[in-house]
Amino acid sequence: MEEMYTFISKSAQLKDAWKSDAWPRSCLASVNEAAFQMEVGQIKTARELCGFLALKRKEIAKASNSEEFYLFGAPREDVESGAWTRIVSPKYGDFITPLKKKYDELTKKLKQNENTTAAKYLNLTREQKEAYASGNVELYQALQIQKAELEKTSSMLPVPDESFDIAVSIFHNGDPYTVIGEIEGGFLLLHSPTESIEKAFSKIEPVFKKIMDANDYFTNEEKFKELIQDIGLVAWHIYHAMPYHRGSAAIVEMMICSLLKYKQIQLPRYNEDVICDLKAMYEPDPEKFSTEFYSYFIWPDFKNRFDSDPWFLMKENSKQNLKILEKYFEHYSLEKCYEVFNVAREKYVDKINAHQHPFVDKFIFLKNTHSWQDAWKKLADITEKKLFERVAQCQIPVEKLKLLNDAKKAVLFKEHPENYFFSRASGDTKYINAINEQITNIETRLRSIPSR
Repeated sequence: MEEMYTFISKSAQLKDAWKSDAWPRSCLASVNEAAFQMEVGQIKTARELCGFLALKRKEIAKASNSEEFYLFGAPREDVESGAWTRIVSPKYGDFITPLKKKYDELTKKLKQNENTTAAKYLNLTREQKEAYASGNVELYQALQIQKAELEKTSSMLPVPDESFDIAVSIFHNGDPYTVIGEIEGGFLLLHSPTESIEKAFSKIEPVFKKIMDANDYFTNEEKFKELIQDIGLVAWHIYHAMPYHRGSAAIVEMMICSLLKYKQIQLPRYNEDVICDLKAMYEPDPEKFSTEFYSYFIWPDFKNRFDSDPWFLMKENSKQNLKILEKYFEHYSLEKCYEVFNVAREKYVDKINAHQHPFVDKFIFLKNTHSWQDAWKKLADITEKKLFERVAQCQIPVEKLKLLNDAKKAVLFKEHPENYFFSRASGDTKYINAINEQITNIETRLRSIPSR
């Protein structure tokens, strides 16, 4: 997504660093890993997803030699109760167009709100440049937003029934709390109190679960829009809570991408001039932001919005594809292993609705490689091991028998010579034989127990 912007600090030439693809590659790797963690059930909540991506953001900052890298992704609760966020440093605007747009849009927004404290401060800054230069302390202090004035300032962006009041402050170059550079004037957002962070996550967890569970958006465009709007609603609350000392906006961007990847949706591009975090900051109504979120992106025709092949598979290398699938199966529960093959068999023949289930393409693609039979057996081996481990852990013979008999019904272990999805892998009865052997042993032991 286009919002994956950054520069590498300590670089001799910021312009050269800006042209580097290290940042988007690092972000995409983090997004893919997060999507994997969601699919195997290691990430189940918005808190867990943001926490995972926060750690990744810190790793990226460290790898790029960012100053105070340890503050990236550091929870604000662990650092301080309140913090200023530099919404933009104008000195980068000459070669980083998105930041220049952000600076210009913020200036325009402030000017449109002439009755707000922040807007008056902005005008005063422009009119009294000489006062700054002469070190007029009284004027300089008047331009600071003190805690006592927060209530007036934050009325610029009231959030109904919430404590996410946002204060916008205008500082002079000489202010020690910000680095503005050569262009006079700077813009800062005051984070909401840290108490609001937990409140924000509590509010969005039900929406996040709805996103995770959604499965009817592949063939229904209205359901697709509803899914995107739900993702926007989650993003709005996290943008406003700003959970981390540094890097919150980038973490939300990666969160959006991770959810889209997990739902097998191709990452779209923003419409021109859309700066997502800024739009969130200047929209006090979360529902309105959510409704408009879909329109922030350029979407292809509906049938082309989904990944035609699994995002984690590499067509050039069948062996590597299999290794990735094996990694998934190692993490899956026994029931999830069954489900993957059950659904794949049911849906494979339905070419028109091939995207009704996110598991299907992983196996359709692997089926089209020369390693299909080998892959099927290796995945079955992993699942068989999980089955027998579960049986060994079970203490009640009747329940052991149920586990084994249910396994015989699973598509993964059954023979389906009539179904061409499994035609190249069918005929191997070793799994059914091994299961029957365990069933026989258990039934023999049960018969040997004297009846009372």
